[in-house]
Amino acid sequence: MKTTTMLAAFALPLLAPSLSAQTPDHLVGFTRISNLRHVDNWACARIDQCAVPLPGVAVMPRWAGGTGWDPARSGAWITDGVTLAKVDDHCELQCGPMPIPGLGPNAVATGLEVVESLNQLLIIDSLGFLHTFTNTCPPVSLGICNTGLGSTGTVLTYTSGLAVDEGHGIIFIAHCDFATGANFIAISLLTAPCNILCRVPVPPCTTVFGTIRGLAVNWGRRLLYATDGTNSIAIQYARSAIGCVHWLAVNCCTMPIITLDPMVGLAVRPGQETSRRRPPLSTGPPASQALPASTPEALARAAISG
Repeated sequence: MKTTTMLAAFALPLLAPSLSAQTPDHLVGFTRISNLRHVDNWACARIDQCAVPLPGVAVMPRWAGGTGWDPARSGAWITDGVTLAKVDDHCELQCGPMPIPGLGPNAVATGLEVVESLNQLLIIDSLGFLHTFTNTCPPVSLGICNTGLGSTGTVLTYTSGLAVDEGHGIIFIAHCDFATGANFIAISLLTAPCNILCRVPVPPCTTVFGTIRGLAVNWGRRLLYATDGTNSIAIQYARSAIGCVHWLAVNCCTMPIITLDPMVGLAVRPGQETSRRRPPLSTGPPASQALPASTPEALARAAISG
């Protein structure tokens, strides 16, 4: 089931379908028992999935895991929280698996993002530290900074997703209370990634939506995506004068079948030129309805998240 809520008196031209020579964008996410799932947010349907040669996150905390798409090399960086790997659409390894360099013994990775314009890989961990790596195999550490978003004491508030709007220099970090289900997005800038400018609540859906498990962004359309593992939302946003954001509209997608294998990360998988489209993946039902296609400009600007 899909619902759209207007949060202000703005039209939604970026949410409307358009014609293009590209196949449509869709979402991908690493799952709890080690699959790479492809999801159509607009049709509220699973497109496909394949098995990843990683142990999965069944024994990890709920906030662990992440996914980021590398459009230049057409592969998904994935983590179960402590192990890092990169796979293609068919789950064939492109890099790893390997331990996440520099991850502390009491931390797990909770979000992952590819910053294509800088050729970098970002990882946020459960203690609130943001790690920067080269987008190479293997990744090389470039630095670590503290966002101040780590959980303290017995409070179950953790980071749980990461996405970057490269065009506008915005970093989105999911910061959620896993005891109450309250979802917030912390905002910083690429120029000062650990200087949190604001922390804004996620707009509510008219349908059930749980604690965020992954973030992704298509910055050409200014759409922030989030998943609770099963369901997904698309939030249209605008940047405010102080560098923070405000929400314009939210589109909620509730999957008709509840899965016992939730996604633990999220990324935007850009569409491909139809003449170069690969054959369908080997498992899972095809989508019953296509996503609205992105314009070439949006595809060129798509920022990939988790």
